[in-house]
Formats: sequence, C-alpha cells, structure tokens
Amino acid sequence: MKTRLIIGSLTLSLYLFLVACGTTSGQPSGAVGAGVIVFSGTGGNCSPNADQVALYVDSDFDGQCVVLALGDYKDAAAFGLPDNSVSSVRVGANVQAVVCPDADFSGQCETLKADDSSLGDNTVIGDDEVTSLRVRPR
Repeated sequence: MKTRLIIGSLTLSLYLFLVACGTTSGQPSGAVGAGVIVFSGTGGNCSPNADQVALYVDSDFDGQCVVLALGDYKDAAAFGLPDNSVSSVRVGANVQAVVCPDADFSGQCETLKADDSSLGDNTVIGDDEVTSLRVRPR
C-alpha cells in the first residue's frame, strides 16, 4: 500500500511537471474537457507554446497573465484571472481561442486565431469583457 502511494505521487508529480513544461496539454489526445492552467505570472513570463493560449489583463501582452492548455474554461475562476479583466491574448500556432462575454460560453463569442494585442478595438469582444473561453485545436 505504501509503495503504491509513493508511485502514485511520483506519477502525479511527473505529470504536473510535463504540463508545466508544455510537453502535454493536460488532456488525452483528441479529448477536450476542463482546461488546465499551465502557468500564471506577469507580462513577459507568459509564453504559450503552439498548443496553448496566454491571456493578459493589460494591452500589449502585459500585466497579470495565465497560459492555458486545450480545454473549456466556463468562467473566470476556471482560468485564474479576475472576471472581465482580459485585454490581450496570445494564440499558439496549433490552437484557437473562443472567447465569450458570459459564463458557460454564452453571449456573442469571438474566435481568435492569432495574437491580439488589444481586445479594445474588436467589434465582438471588447476590452475587459471575457468571462469564459474554449481553447480548441485549429
């Protein structure tokens, strides 16, 4: 029993390390479910890989930020930033971000397929309006 617990703990630690390094998206291949916050920090510290998205509370990819793996983030608590605080988004080459103004992916959503340094000039989702999002493969 004790050996099982140690092995389980080591397996979990390795998995979390791989997710943090961007080696795995946190999801089984082809599956999309609850998202995984890969990194949380500030400005230049958030660098998504090709399969991730980074959200920033300030324009020009600055301020508090999170890097997210493939998955669904039904509200701001799920992606780890204050509600209605996202101002810029970096999008990895293999993914797209579907950003929505209301919880549970409701309201008029917008699909971002490239970096957006200022949501304030968008016609669908504006500055400080993101409440939920989905990170999907392209």
